[in-house]
Parts: sequence; C-alpha cells; structure tokens
Amino acid sequence: MLCLACQENKRFTKLSPDETGVDFENGLIEDEFFNILTYEYFYNGAGVAVADFNNDGLDDLVFTSNMGNCEIFSNEGDFSFVNRTESSGISTKGKWATGVSIVDINQDGLRDIYLCFSGPYGAIQRKNELYINLGDFKFLEKAADYGLDDSGFSTQAAFFDFDRDGDLDMYLMNNMTDETGPNIIRPKRVNREMLNTDKLYQNNGNLTFSDVSKESGITIEGYGLGLAIADINGDLWPDIFISNDYLSNDILYLNQKDGTFKNIAEKVFPHTSYSAMGNDISDINNDGMPDFIEVDMLPNKNYRQKLMFGKTGHDRFTSEIKTGYEPQFMRNTLQLNRGYSKDSLPRFSDISFMAGVAATDWSWAPLWADWNNDGWKDLFITNGYPRDITNRDFVDYRSNFATLNSLEIFEKLKPLKGAHLGNFMFQNNQDLTFNDVSETWGFEMPGYSSGLTFSDLNNDGQLDLVINNTYSKASIYKNNGQKDENNHFLQIKLTGKKGNFQALGTKVNLYSNGQSQYYEHFLTRGYQSSVSETIHFGLGQKHTVDSLLIQWPDGNQQKLFTISANQVLNINYNPEPSNTRQKKANNLPVKIGQGPTKPLPVFEHRELYYADFNLQPLLPHKHSQLGPGIAVGDINGDKQEDLYIGGAYGQSGKLFFNNGIEGFDTLTFSRDNSQYEDMGALFFDADSDGDQDLYIASGGNEFEVGSKYYKDRLYINDGKGNFTLDSLALPEIFASSSTVVGADFDKDGDLDLFIGGRLTPNSYPKAGRSQLLQNNKGHFTEKTDEIAPGLKNIGMVTSALWTDYNQDNWLDLIVVGEWMEIKIFENQKGRLVLRENIPGLEESSGWWNSIAGADINQDGRTDYIIGNLGLNSRYKSSVANPLRIHWADFDKNGKSESIISFVEEGKRYPMHPRDDIFQQIPSLKKKFNDYHSYAQATLTTLLGQAYLDSTANKLEAMTFSSVLLLNKGEEGFDKIPLPQLAQVSPVFGIDVGDFDGNGRMEILLAGNFHQAEVITGQYDAGYGLQLEYTENGTFEIKNQTLHLSGDVRSLAPVFVGEEKGLFHLAAKNDQPSQWLSLPGKSNRAPLPEVDDSKKAILFFKNGKIRLVEFYHGSGYLSQGANHIFAEQGLEKVMYFDAHGKAIKTIQF
Repeated sequence: MLCLACQENKRFTKLSPDETGVDFENGLIEDEFFNILTYEYFYNGAGVAVADFNNDGLDDLVFTSNMGNCEIFSNEGDFSFVNRTESSGISTKGKWATGVSIVDINQDGLRDIYLCFSGPYGAIQRKNELYINLGDFKFLEKAADYGLDDSGFSTQAAFFDFDRDGDLDMYLMNNMTDETGPNIIRPKRVNREMLNTDKLYQNNGNLTFSDVSKESGITIEGYGLGLAIADINGDLWPDIFISNDYLSNDILYLNQKDGTFKNIAEKVFPHTSYSAMGNDISDINNDGMPDFIEVDMLPNKNYRQKLMFGKTGHDRFTSEIKTGYEPQFMRNTLQLNRGYSKDSLPRFSDISFMAGVAATDWSWAPLWADWNNDGWKDLFITNGYPRDITNRDFVDYRSNFATLNSLEIFEKLKPLKGAHLGNFMFQNNQDLTFNDVSETWGFEMPGYSSGLTFSDLNNDGQLDLVINNTYSKASIYKNNGQKDENNHFLQIKLTGKKGNFQALGTKVNLYSNGQSQYYEHFLTRGYQSSVSETIHFGLGQKHTVDSLLIQWPDGNQQKLFTISANQVLNINYNPEPSNTRQKKANNLPVKIGQGPTKPLPVFEHRELYYADFNLQPLLPHKHSQLGPGIAVGDINGDKQEDLYIGGAYGQSGKLFFNNGIEGFDTLTFSRDNSQYEDMGALFFDADSDGDQDLYIASGGNEFEVGSKYYKDRLYINDGKGNFTLDSLALPEIFASSSTVVGADFDKDGDLDLFIGGRLTPNSYPKAGRSQLLQNNKGHFTEKTDEIAPGLKNIGMVTSALWTDYNQDNWLDLIVVGEWMEIKIFENQKGRLVLRENIPGLEESSGWWNSIAGADINQDGRTDYIIGNLGLNSRYKSSVANPLRIHWADFDKNGKSESIISFVEEGKRYPMHPRDDIFQQIPSLKKKFNDYHSYAQATLTTLLGQAYLDSTANKLEAMTFSSVLLLNKGEEGFDKIPLPQLAQVSPVFGIDVGDFDGNGRMEILLAGNFHQAEVITGQYDAGYGLQLEYTENGTFEIKNQTLHLSGDVRSLAPVFVGEEKGLFHLAAKNDQPSQWLSLPGKSNRAPLPEVDDSKKAILFFKNGKIRLVEFYHGSGYLSQGANHIFAEQGLEKVMYFDAHGKAIKTIQF
C-alpha cells in the first residue's frame, strides 16, 4: 500500500479511482483465436484526450478502448470527475478504437471528438467516428455526413489547415501489415499500393471533406504509430511528421504550398528510430526552433537488453541500405534542430544518447511539457507491454510452434511475462541533457501504459498527467509542485478566426528577462492522444513576461507587453494593422560564406566494402574505413598552396595543383598506389633539396599481418611537382599506420618522422607498431627503441603532435589513440622520455582521435585541443566505472578475442549480445544455454575471477569527452571538456586560429563516424562547429551549422589565393570532399614564411601575446600550412629558430 504522505512529498501524486471517479480501464480478453500472435497490434494500447467540452473552464477527459466502450468524464473541479458515457451517445463497443482527436469541426464553439478504429475486423467495424458536441455532454455521430467515416486501419488523426484557406483539414495515419510481413526487406512501396498508406482529407468549407491523398503526394507506405504537425522550415505552412514502425522509414512531408507535399526525411535526418512509436515536437533548448523526439523499444537495463538482442544485424543493415531504406536504429531518437542549411531546410542531430533519453524500453507516448515551471520543457514517456514477445528465449521457443494447433499455441503463450515497467520522467538540465527523475517525482509504479495527455486539471498553474493503461485503471497524476521552488507560470487561451476558432497552427514566442520560449499550437501529440488547448509556459522565478509575439495561422502578428505571471491570458484574434503582410516567424537560414566563382576541386573517396564485423563480431567499430588524410604544401615552387587527398584500397589518391585564379589541376597517382589504404600524408623536404616530397602512411585492416601493402611510401619531388616512389628510403616495416608528423627533434637540420601505429590487423585491441624514423640525407632509419623506449607499442595511435610543451626549445611528442591515455614523450636533448604523472593528464584514457596545438588563452604557452569519441554514444564511462576491454585466446583456437565490459549498478557486464559472443567464442554456449542465463552473466561469470585477476591484457577508457588542455607550465594542464555541442559526435578534424581577426581564438571542429556497430548506429550528429574562446575562459558557440555533414575525417586550412582567401577542406570517408568558407573571414594573404623559423610570437597593441608553433602535421591525418595573418591590433611578429633565437621581426 502506498504511503500517501510520502507521495505528497513528491512532485506528483497518483490519485486513486475512488478519489477521482475515473475508473476507466482498457481491458483486453485473449483467447486462442485472438491474441498477440494472431493480431500484431493486440497490445498497442489506446489513447486519451483532454478538452473543455462544456466550456466551464475545466478540461474534461475522453479515453479510447480497444475492446470495450470509449468513455467520457466531466471535470467537476478539484480532481473530481463524473462518467458521462452512458448518456453521451458515444457507443463504440465491438470496435477496436485507437486514437482520439479533438476538433471544433462545425465551428459552433463546442469541441467535437474524432475516433479512429482498426483491428482484425471488417470495413464496417473499422469506420472512424465523428461525435458532434450538442452541449451538456450529448454527442451525435456524424462521420459519414462529413465524409470522414474512413474504414482504413487508422491509428490517429490530426486536424490542421494544410492549404491555409482558413479551415481545418485532416491527416489520417494508417497502420496494417500484409502477408509479406512488416520486416521483410523489399523495395519501398511509394505509389499508394498498400493498405498502410496514410490519407489527407481536405475541408470543402461546407461541412464535408474530400480525400485528396493521391493528388497531394501522400503516397508512401508506413506502419504509422506517431503523428505530429509543425512548421519545420519556418515558411508558415504546416508540415507532417510520421513515425513508422518496423522496416518502413519515417516520413517528413514538407508542405509545397501548392496543395502537395514532398518527403524530405532523408535530407534532414541522418537517421531515425527503427521501431518508431509515438512522437512529439517542441523546442527543448529555447532556441526558437522545433526539435523532435520519437520513441522505440531499447531497454535501459542490461538484463532486458540481453534478452532482446540476439546477433548484431550488420548484414541486414547493409541490405536495407542497398535496397533504398534510410538508416534507422533501435532506440529513441531526440532530433536537435541545428538550424537551416543552404536549401532553407533545417538539419537535425540525434542527441538521444548524450541527452540520456535513448533507452526507455517498450515505449509509446512521449510528451514535452514544463512540469516544474522552470521555463524548460521536461519529457515524459509511457512504457510497457503485456507479453514480451521480443524475449529471445520465447522467439526461439516460438520457432517450434509450426506443428501446434491454435489452442496449444495459446497455452504456450500464457506463461510469457510482460514488460511490466515504470514510466519515465526526465527533467531538463538546460544543457541538452536530462535527468531521470521518475522515482523522485512519483512515477515508481510499473504498468502497461500507452496513451498520454497533460492538462492543468485543477487550474492551479501546474500541469497534471493522465495516462491510459492496459489491464489497469487509468492513471491521473496530480502535480504538487515543490514548496521551495516558487516558480511562476503563464497560461494562454487562444481564439482564432471562424474556420479555425481553436487557432491551430498559431506560434507563440515568449520573452522574459533575456530568455525566450517558443510554442506551436497543435493538439495531436504523443501517441493516439490529444493535449489541452490551454498553452502553458513555466517562467521560473520571473514575475513578469516582457513580451509575447503571437503569429496567427494566416501569418498576421499580435504583440503584447509587460504581462504579469500566474494568470490565464485570453487572446482573441486581433492582429496589428502593420502586420497584415505575412512574415516569417522563425530564423532564416544561417548564411555561410560564399565560395569562389571558379569551383574548387572535389575528390570523391571510394571504399571497397570489407566485412570487419564478420571476422571480429565483437568490434565496436570498423577499422577498414579510417581515412582519408590531407596534406597541404607548395609542391612546385609557385608560392601557391597545393594539396594531396588520400585514396582507399582500390583507389589512388590525388594531387591538386593550385594555379591561382585559374583553379586547380589534378594528378592521380599510379595504379600501383591504389593497392594501399592511404592514411596520414605529409609534404616535407625529405632529401634537403629545397622542395616538398610526399610521405603517405599505409593503414587499414583489410590485409593480413605483415602484408606488403602496409608499407608506407615516400615519393620524391623533382621540384616541379613530379613525384617518384623511392622504394629504398624507408625501412622494411609492414605495419598498419595512422598519422605521420614531422619535426627536427634531434636538431640536425632535417626533418625526422613519427609514424603512429594504428592497429594489429584483425587483432583488436592489440597495439599497432609505431615508428620513430631518423632522417639521414633522405634515407630513414627506425630508431624507436633506441631513442624513445616504450613508444613502439604505445597503443592504437590515432594522432600525434610535435610540440614544445615545456618551452625548453626541444620538440616533445604528444601521442593519443584508442583505449589510450594522453601520452607525452619529453624531448631531453634528442632522447624521448615518457613523462608520467603530469597533473591534468591522469585518468585520461579514452578513444582519442586527434590533437591540435594553439595558444588558446594567449598566455604565451601552447594549449591543446584533443578530439575524442564524444558523449553521444551508448558506450558510457567514468573514472569510477571505466569502459574496459579484455582480450585473450579464450577458446584456444589460435586467435585472440576481445570482450568489452561496462558497469551497471556496481556490477561489470559484457557489452555484447549473446549470439555475437558465441560467434567469436563458441565454447561459451555450453555455459549459457539460453538468453536468460547470459543476460544475468557478469564479466566474472563469463571469464572467471582467476583470469581477471591475473591477466595483463586489459585496457580501459575513463573519458569520452573532447577536451581543451590549458597549459599551466610547471603546474601541468587544466583538462576542460568542450561544450555539449562539441560532444554530439566524434571529433576528428581540428583547426585553430583567429579566423575573423577579432582578437579571440576560435576552434573549428568536424567529424562523424559511420562505421560503428549497428546497435549503437552511425555517429552522424556533427555538422561542424566553430567555438570562440572568451576572455573569461568560457566558450561561445560561434557557428553550430557549418554544413560539414557526412563521414568527415581530416580537415586542413588552404589559402586558395587573395581573390578567394582562406578555405578549409574536409575529406570524408567514402564520400566527396567538401570546402568550407567561414563567415567573417578575411581574404588578405598570410605573411610570408620565414626560413628556418620554428615558432613565432605575436604581440598585440592591447598587451596580449600569442605563441604560434609551426607544425608538420596535426589534427587527424592532416597537414595544413602554417599561416599567420596580419590581424587587427597586431603590433609585431617575432620569429624564432630551433634554438629559441629571434631571427626576424615584422613590425606593423
């Protein structure tokens, strides 16, 4: 029995049916002929709606029922309700009701009810119903009269004015499987040939509707479960978002403003949820742009995940993509609106993992609302399923049902338990993350919940919750607030023009003390449900709203100023005369700097498919698609910056010769070069003849250990840009490499090289072989063990940087990599010594990708930006509970296997699904003969405590944040995580500089990674990010949508010429390269390079100084030119040689 006093201390109290009078229950009756195995949607639940049906100022309730009668309850005040169903005229028994929508369809000021029906019944029983409100809770069914008695398999309807003619039209979402099966991979059906194609009904203006689906372009099939309306591109025309279950992709129909729609989901979403259910659209971060959430069925706990997952479906995913489906992954997706692209369409990043809302198990309805009135929208998600048919043990058991009759099958089904789960409440942390407050706010009780709505049921200024449950009474949660908060609110009731008295489609912008909030007014939200018409804003501690901007559906605007908090504001349509012309309410696309008149060259990187996961099923990501790299340098002595972009196995890289205003000429390397997988590349003077030679690191995972195609290559330049392979210049080392960076670490006048060893092929996570190559007149000798003990097998190196971190005029080496700590090899007069226990670098193990150096805070010391995996991943880690990997030849077959593990509630579990583990280590099948036993297995159970205690074959990752290392001199480093937006994707490409010349240093970041295992799914949330470091030591987001989407790897600055200025070139894996021109950049030429200079110090008139080191390779597989620009306020530049001696000063 619940402790009522305890409940009152929580934010929400679940009120009993005895208290409220609401005793509705969505009851189901199973038998051998009608159950989850005979009807796919038996447990999909039902909806709920709130509306003020009698205009008394209190929201009433409507519940839909799958097998019983839909019921309506009048709100008598103080959470007391009366069941009005019997006398209401609402009669649906014998029909399978699904969604409910509220609309004043005849514009008489009374709210009417539209009910959707589905089920394994005939067309008559599937006819949707429209109940016209006659007043006093009396209703008359009139769907046929209005032309809305659709007999499809309907899930939900939404009313909106799609043609903006002033009246409300209707979109109808359908869902029905056919004999093919909903998850069989076959070509998409996009020409209305399927029963599960949605419909669009146009309001004829005479109380009738016409089906205009075909002519409007509503033709794409889908197993629709979630429906939302919103203006996603700010053009004032409402668009349609449909979340589709199973294989069918989600649909985002963009309103073409001519009565037709076009699906743009593939353009704006890099991926979506797989088994998508309900959805909701709202502005979650108060930037004035709509964000999306849709829910799926990924469990949040290890046990249920292991019961659900068999084998990671890499082959299936590849097949789906080849068949024409867009990427989709089994988890909730929270699509953050990143702003408009050049095509005036928004782009979205799925941040669900980082936000903490990716896994909420078998979820149905998500709703955004401000439940604690702090001015930020929180998230509630309903959850549960009465028979857990995804349990892999049951799936295997079910495979034996073919010989059984229906009664025998039903008897086998009965013992199957359900996913009896609690609902989720997430509090908005105001930083793109959410805190699970389900239990602390009062939602600890499990159930089978589906439809959800919110309303301030007792008009106390706090939103309450109503939930439709299967096999239990509906839930009403009273919002108690918190006594110590004292947060305020503002509620708004809109009255629009006739035709749309509900003012659906109105946009409201609220401004209060520097904070803004945005709301778009539609009622169909969540799952099969409809929310309150009263718009609710939490205000936090603010007593007054500075202004409200109301943009009505016709585009006209209305402004109100200085509005007191804690009231219900009634606003009638009365636009300002000056705003009779329609205006856009939302932000216009961010303008990115225009490119040059002559197109810049594009290199399309092309990979040959290699099945890494078939050889190593337990990999977290592929290693055969890690390139390409970029090198920039003047290769023919014409003072122009030329470049090289690496190829892939089966493809040669390309040289691009910069001819100034004439553009670029290209040269493809010989076919012999195509047998390698290019990684890092470096232009440098290998043979001291005054021109730029080219080193290409060979890497990848495609070849056997010791293959000749892992040998790096050195091409000698004849001074005119003609390159010849010098097969004798490099030692006979055949190791899969990553980065190549150059420095005269021994001060003998020529450039030596560090080559990062990326991996041991097909032996993850064994270290690669790193090399320190000493230059002797153009011939290179491997000196790693002699000069840098411990460097050769330091780990899976991804990036490195030669830098004088301690300012002793000897170049040190910083090395980062996968499962590695940040390592510094200090140069002690020509000998590299691994430094231990440097403050700020302890507990720094991660999956590092890249490193770049710059004096970020302009204190005369080099700081470092280091790119990591980021926080938007299912792989979670901390210092206390690091991610770990162990490896050994567990099954004694002569090959090493690796197992990744994580900590949940104090216990360490293997990360991998059961079938993946057994594919790699078949001997474990005997130990865990079902999914249940494996789901309970800890790492100790799996591998044995004796092995775990004795093995040295383990690595860990304690942090996945990309960071800034501020150099504090002898005090070590301050390790500062980059802002949240920098953590949404892995960071590969990095460049740093004062690109706009305003005296502040900026950080340019780029990166994604599409080759992750498909349970996690591709990392694709990055669009490029420009940060600015401020005087007070914080970051400002300068530009969050640089359009650098796709599988970005290397990034290098290229000065194209004075006419065009500085550009950045991004190379992408298996995709075309891309040029970026930053907004606000200067086109002035960089200062001429000074011979023999190794660094420079910039002195500014305001007293600031900035150290600039000159690098030969930095970032990820990248080499850019060492530019210094004559910035505003620059007083002088002093250049220094390798010994720290000033060799030149330029005054301004």
